[in-house]
Amino acid sequence: MSRRIMPVLAAVTGVLLFLGVCLATTTYRGHTSVEEPQPTSDGQLIFEDAGCVMCHGYQGMGDGLLADGLETKPRDFTSFEAMKGIPDSRIRDVIRNGIAGTAMPSFKLTENQIADVISYIRSFLADSYLTIKTCINAPITIDLKTLDIDEDRGKLKLNAEHPELLDAKLVGNHIKATPNLLETYKKLRPQRVLRTHIMVYSNKTKHEKYLALIAVRIFDCIE
Repeated sequence: MSRRIMPVLAAVTGVLLFLGVCLATTTYRGHTSVEEPQPTSDGQLIFEDAGCVMCHGYQGMGDGLLADGLETKPRDFTSFEAMKGIPDSRIRDVIRNGIAGTAMPSFKLTENQIADVISYIRSFLADSYLTIKTCINAPITIDLKTLDIDEDRGKLKLNAEHPELLDAKLVGNHIKATPNLLETYKKLRPQRVLRTHIMVYSNKTKHEKYLALIAVRIFDCIE
């Protein structure tokens, strides 16, 4: 075998081993957008190009091509029970550092790339997914129709991932969200953008999936 081929085979093998615990699918389920078309497609691109689909599968169910051969099975990103207690900080740490004793490797990604991947992983738990951008002083208004939500207004609940940064509430047929100017300003000092989520779910059925997941990007700007 030529010396040129050996490095290529080594690289391919490395990628296959490296696939561990990443993220998946070809298009967002029920994906809609207000301000940016396909807002987190970068997360999907990284998820697929890095080979995460080989273990986690294209639908994020942990059933990728290599999954059966792994001693520690890949996490099912579509399982509410498996994902509900995992904060973004934990996912970020796993992407950066991998998981010792498993096939999950570390990835050399930028903060923005990691954030895009996390948003993509979160989208597996929602019927509809939306990303919007705002400044630290700019309130957000989202029409429920934009999210393709037909549930009765009285049966809906909101859960803000970081209520200290973003106050979110239902007002009529709209979601109103207002950044906390002081807290967001403090958090933004080391970085240019804060990322958080608003989850919309129904209180009439067992909480197994979000009706909508809204990724909010708060930028260091004033409107």
